[in-house]
Amino acid sequence: MAGNAAAVATTGGAVSMNSGQGSCSDSRIIPQSTAQDVFVLGGATACAGGSASADIKGDAASASIGLKASASGSAGGSSQTAASVSLRDFWDISVAAGTPSGSITIPVTLQLDGSISPGAVFNPGFGRFLDYSLNFGQPFSFNVFQATGRLTTVGNYSQSFSGSIVLPYSAGRPLRAVVELSMSVPGLLEGSIDFYNTASVSLQLPAGYVVTNSSGTQLFAAPVPEPASIMMMMSGLALVAGLSRARPGRRHR
Repeated sequence: MAGNAAAVATTGGAVSMNSGQGSCSDSRIIPQSTAQDVFVLGGATACAGGSASADIKGDAASASIGLKASASGSAGGSSQTAASVSLRDFWDISVAAGTPSGSITIPVTLQLDGSISPGAVFNPGFGRFLDYSLNFGQPFSFNVFQATGRLTTVGNYSQSFSGSIVLPYSAGRPLRAVVELSMSVPGLLEGSIDFYNTASVSLQLPAGYVVTNSSGTQLFAAPVPEPASIMMMMSGLALVAGLSRARPGRRHR
Protein backbone atom coordinates (compact mmCIF):
# COMPACT_ATOMS: atom_id res chain seq x y z
CA MET A 1 0.00 0.00 0.00
CA ALA A 2 1.35 3.44 -0.87
CA GLY A 3 0.02 6.97 -0.79
CA ASN A 4 0.81 10.67 -1.08
CA ALA A 5 -0.59 12.84 1.70
CA ALA A 6 -0.20 15.99 -0.43
CA ALA A 7 -2.46 14.73 -3.22
CA VAL A 8 -6.00 15.96 -3.74
CA ALA A 9 -7.11 12.84 -5.61
CA THR A 10 -9.06 10.36 -3.50
CA THR A 11 -8.78 6.64 -4.14
CA GLY A 12 -9.32 3.49 -2.11
CA GLY A 13 -11.39 0.38 -1.74
CA ALA A 14 -12.09 -2.81 0.16
CA VAL A 15 -11.64 -6.56 -0.21
CA SER A 16 -13.43 -9.30 1.73
CA MET A 17 -12.85 -13.04 1.41
CA ASN A 18 -14.06 -16.15 3.23
CA SER A 19 -13.67 -19.86 2.64
CA GLY A 20 -14.37 -23.23 4.23
CA GLN A 21 -17.98 -22.24 4.93
CA GLY A 22 -16.69 -19.30 6.94
CA SER A 23 -13.94 -21.19 8.77
CA CYS A 24 -11.35 -18.70 7.48
CA SER A 25 -11.64 -15.14 6.26
CA ASP A 26 -9.73 -11.96 5.48
CA SER A 27 -10.97 -8.38 5.09
CA ARG A 28 -9.03 -5.19 4.37
CA ILE A 29 -10.03 -1.63 3.61
CA ILE A 30 -8.62 1.73 2.59
CA PRO A 31 -11.40 4.33 2.83
CA GLN A 32 -12.37 5.57 -0.62
CA SER A 33 -12.09 9.14 0.66
CA THR A 34 -8.35 8.72 1.36
CA ALA A 35 -6.28 11.51 -0.24
CA GLN A 36 -3.56 9.74 -2.24
CA ASP A 37 -2.32 9.43 -5.80
CA VAL A 38 -1.79 5.67 -5.89
CA PHE A 39 -2.59 2.61 -3.82
CA VAL A 40 -2.66 -1.17 -4.02
CA LEU A 41 -4.49 -3.54 -1.68
CA GLY A 42 -4.90 -7.30 -1.65
CA GLY A 43 -5.94 -10.19 0.54
CA ALA A 44 -6.38 -13.96 0.47
CA THR A 45 -7.60 -16.84 2.59
CA ALA A 46 -7.66 -20.63 2.20
CA CYS A 47 -8.87 -23.57 4.29
CA ALA A 48 -10.91 -26.77 4.08
CA GLY A 49 -10.14 -27.21 0.39
CA GLY A 50 -11.33 -23.76 -0.62
CA SER A 51 -9.68 -20.42 -1.30
CA ALA A 52 -10.56 -16.81 -2.04
CA SER A 53 -8.50 -13.76 -3.00
CA ALA A 54 -8.81 -10.21 -4.31
CA ASP A 55 -6.55 -7.37 -5.45
CA ILE A 56 -7.45 -3.76 -6.19
CA LYS A 57 -5.54 -0.62 -7.19
CA GLY A 58 -5.97 3.02 -8.11
CA ASP A 59 -3.57 5.36 -9.92
CA ALA A 60 -4.28 9.05 -10.44
CA ALA A 61 -1.29 9.51 -12.76
CA SER A 62 -2.72 7.07 -15.31
CA ALA A 63 -6.36 7.89 -14.47
CA SER A 64 -7.12 4.21 -13.94
CA ILE A 65 -8.37 1.64 -11.46
CA GLY A 66 -8.11 -2.16 -11.40
CA LEU A 67 -9.77 -5.12 -9.69
CA LYS A 68 -9.38 -8.89 -9.76
CA ALA A 69 -10.99 -11.59 -7.65
CA SER A 70 -11.07 -15.38 -7.39
CA ALA A 71 -12.91 -18.04 -5.40
CA SER A 72 -12.75 -21.83 -5.46
CA GLY A 73 -13.90 -24.84 -3.51
CA SER A 74 -17.61 -24.99 -4.10
CA ALA A 75 -20.09 -23.07 -6.18
CA GLY A 76 -22.55 -23.54 -3.34
CA GLY A 77 -20.97 -20.84 -1.20
CA SER A 78 -18.04 -22.54 0.51
CA SER A 79 -15.94 -19.59 -0.68
CA GLN A 80 -16.89 -16.04 -1.54
CA THR A 81 -15.00 -12.92 -2.60
CA ALA A 82 -16.21 -9.32 -2.67
CA ALA A 83 -14.23 -6.23 -3.66
CA SER A 84 -14.69 -2.58 -4.60
CA VAL A 85 -12.40 0.23 -5.80
CA SER A 86 -12.85 3.88 -6.74
CA LEU A 87 -10.89 6.96 -7.78
CA ARG A 88 -11.92 10.62 -7.88
CA ASP A 89 -9.68 13.39 -9.19
CA PHE A 90 -9.91 16.95 -10.50
CA TRP A 91 -8.17 17.90 -13.72
CA ASP A 92 -7.12 21.31 -15.01
CA ILE A 93 -7.17 21.63 -18.80
CA SER A 94 -4.97 24.46 -20.03
CA VAL A 95 -6.41 25.81 -23.27
CA ALA A 96 -4.31 27.01 -26.21
CA ALA A 97 -3.24 30.65 -25.90
CA GLY A 98 -5.60 33.12 -27.52
CA THR A 99 -8.72 30.95 -27.20
CA PRO A 100 -11.70 33.25 -26.50
CA SER A 101 -14.20 32.65 -23.70
CA GLY A 102 -17.06 30.36 -24.55
CA SER A 103 -17.55 26.60 -24.71
CA ILE A 104 -14.94 23.97 -25.48
CA THR A 105 -15.81 20.52 -26.86
CA ILE A 106 -13.55 17.79 -25.46
CA PRO A 107 -13.57 14.27 -27.04
CA VAL A 108 -13.48 11.60 -24.31
CA THR A 109 -12.79 7.85 -24.30
CA LEU A 110 -13.69 5.62 -21.35
CA GLN A 111 -12.10 2.17 -21.50
CA LEU A 112 -13.09 -1.13 -19.84
CA ASP A 113 -11.14 -4.35 -20.46
CA GLY A 114 -11.10 -7.66 -18.63
CA SER A 115 -12.34 -11.22 -18.40
CA ILE A 116 -14.59 -13.52 -16.39
CA SER A 117 -13.51 -17.16 -16.45
CA PRO A 118 -15.67 -19.92 -17.96
CA GLY A 119 -17.68 -21.65 -15.24
CA ALA A 120 -17.57 -18.66 -12.91
CA VAL A 121 -20.53 -18.35 -10.53
CA PHE A 122 -21.84 -15.24 -8.80
CA ASN A 123 -23.90 -15.11 -5.62
CA PRO A 124 -27.51 -15.34 -6.85
CA GLY A 125 -28.52 -12.83 -4.21
CA PHE A 126 -26.63 -10.17 -6.18
CA GLY A 127 -27.31 -11.46 -9.70
CA ARG A 128 -24.13 -10.17 -11.37
CA PHE A 129 -20.37 -10.46 -11.54
CA LEU A 130 -19.28 -6.83 -11.81
CA ASP A 131 -20.60 -3.27 -11.55
CA TYR A 132 -18.77 -0.38 -13.21
CA SER A 133 -19.18 3.39 -13.38
CA LEU A 134 -16.85 5.61 -15.43
CA ASN A 135 -17.46 9.38 -15.46
CA PHE A 136 -15.83 12.54 -16.83
CA GLY A 137 -17.43 15.94 -16.65
CA GLN A 138 -17.98 19.36 -15.14
CA PRO A 139 -17.60 19.37 -11.33
CA PHE A 140 -20.75 19.59 -9.22
CA SER A 141 -23.13 19.45 -12.18
CA PHE A 142 -25.09 17.03 -14.34
CA ASN A 143 -22.86 17.84 -17.33
CA VAL A 144 -21.15 14.44 -17.41
CA PHE A 145 -20.08 11.91 -20.05
CA GLN A 146 -20.44 8.50 -18.46
CA ALA A 147 -20.58 4.74 -18.91
CA THR A 148 -22.26 2.61 -16.26
CA GLY A 149 -23.40 -0.99 -16.24
CA ARG A 150 -23.11 -4.51 -14.90
CA LEU A 151 -21.70 -7.75 -16.26
CA THR A 152 -23.73 -10.92 -15.85
CA THR A 153 -22.09 -13.38 -18.28
CA VAL A 154 -18.66 -14.98 -18.56
CA GLY A 155 -16.18 -14.14 -21.30
CA ASN A 156 -13.67 -11.53 -22.43
CA TYR A 157 -14.60 -7.87 -22.47
CA SER A 158 -13.02 -4.95 -24.33
CA GLN A 159 -15.21 -1.91 -24.59
CA SER A 160 -14.44 1.70 -25.50
CA PHE A 161 -17.07 4.32 -24.75
CA SER A 162 -16.30 7.35 -26.91
CA GLY A 163 -18.08 10.68 -27.05
CA SER A 164 -17.59 14.32 -26.20
CA ILE A 165 -18.52 16.84 -23.57
CA VAL A 166 -18.92 20.61 -23.81
CA LEU A 167 -17.28 22.53 -20.95
CA PRO A 168 -17.59 26.27 -20.22
CA TYR A 169 -14.38 28.25 -20.62
CA SER A 170 -13.24 31.66 -19.36
CA ALA A 171 -10.28 33.13 -21.23
CA GLY A 172 -7.03 32.96 -19.31
CA ARG A 173 -8.24 30.32 -16.86
CA PRO A 174 -7.91 26.52 -17.15
CA LEU A 175 -10.97 24.36 -17.57
CA ARG A 176 -11.77 22.31 -14.48
CA ALA A 177 -13.07 18.73 -14.89
CA VAL A 178 -13.73 15.83 -12.54
CA VAL A 179 -12.91 12.16 -13.13
CA GLU A 180 -14.76 9.45 -11.18
CA LEU A 181 -14.10 5.74 -11.72
CA SER A 182 -15.45 2.78 -9.74
CA MET A 183 -15.81 -1.00 -10.01
CA SER A 184 -17.12 -3.64 -7.63
CA VAL A 185 -17.59 -7.40 -7.38
CA PRO A 186 -20.49 -7.93 -4.94
CA GLY A 187 -20.11 -11.69 -4.51
CA LEU A 188 -18.07 -14.25 -6.47
CA LEU A 189 -18.58 -17.89 -5.43
CA GLU A 190 -16.45 -19.69 -8.02
CA GLY A 191 -13.99 -18.79 -10.77
CA SER A 192 -12.03 -15.63 -11.45
CA ILE A 193 -12.67 -12.04 -12.52
CA ASP A 194 -9.75 -10.02 -13.89
CA PHE A 195 -10.23 -6.32 -14.62
CA TYR A 196 -6.92 -5.36 -13.04
CA ASN A 197 -5.48 -3.45 -16.01
CA THR A 198 -8.66 -1.96 -17.23
CA ALA A 199 -10.88 0.98 -16.31
CA SER A 200 -9.46 4.30 -17.51
CA VAL A 201 -10.24 7.65 -19.10
CA SER A 202 -8.37 9.49 -21.87
CA LEU A 203 -8.88 12.69 -23.85
CA GLN A 204 -8.21 13.67 -27.45
CA LEU A 205 -7.04 17.25 -27.11
CA PRO A 206 -6.82 20.05 -29.68
CA ALA A 207 -3.33 21.41 -30.41
CA GLY A 208 -1.80 23.39 -27.56
CA TYR A 209 -3.94 21.90 -24.78
CA VAL A 210 -2.38 20.39 -21.63
CA VAL A 211 -4.04 18.42 -18.80
CA THR A 212 -2.69 18.18 -15.25
CA ASN A 213 -4.24 16.32 -12.35
CA SER A 214 -4.81 17.59 -8.82
CA SER A 215 -1.26 16.82 -7.71
CA GLY A 216 0.25 18.69 -10.68
CA THR A 217 1.17 15.65 -12.79
CA GLN A 218 0.88 16.28 -16.54
CA LEU A 219 -1.42 13.62 -17.99
CA PHE A 220 -2.03 14.59 -21.60
CA ALA A 221 -0.53 17.20 -23.90
CA ALA A 222 -1.40 17.92 -27.52
CA PRO A 223 1.50 19.22 -29.64
CA VAL A 224 1.57 22.89 -30.54
CA PRO A 225 1.70 23.35 -34.34
CA GLU A 226 5.16 24.16 -35.71
CA PRO A 227 5.63 27.77 -36.91
CA ALA A 228 5.94 26.54 -40.51
CA SER A 229 2.67 24.64 -40.15
CA ILE A 230 0.98 27.69 -38.71
CA MET A 231 2.21 29.81 -41.63
CA MET A 232 0.92 27.23 -44.11
CA MET A 233 -2.45 27.18 -42.37
CA MET A 234 -2.61 30.98 -42.45
CA SER A 235 -1.58 31.05 -46.12
CA GLY A 236 -4.26 28.50 -46.92
CA LEU A 237 -6.89 30.53 -45.11
CA ALA A 238 -5.76 33.68 -46.94
CA LEU A 239 -6.00 31.86 -50.28
CA VAL A 240 -9.51 30.62 -49.52
CA ALA A 241 -10.53 34.12 -48.44
CA GLY A 242 -9.10 35.55 -51.69
CA LEU A 243 -10.98 33.04 -53.81
CA SER A 244 -14.18 33.81 -51.95
CA ARG A 245 -13.78 37.52 -52.65
CA ALA A 246 -12.93 36.89 -56.31
CA ARG A 247 -15.96 34.62 -56.85
CA PRO A 248 -18.81 35.98 -54.75
CA GLY A 249 -21.44 34.03 -56.67
CA ARG A 250 -19.90 30.59 -56.14
CA ARG A 251 -20.61 28.39 -53.14
CA HIS A 252 -17.65 26.54 -51.64
CA ARG A 253 -18.13 23.27 -49.81
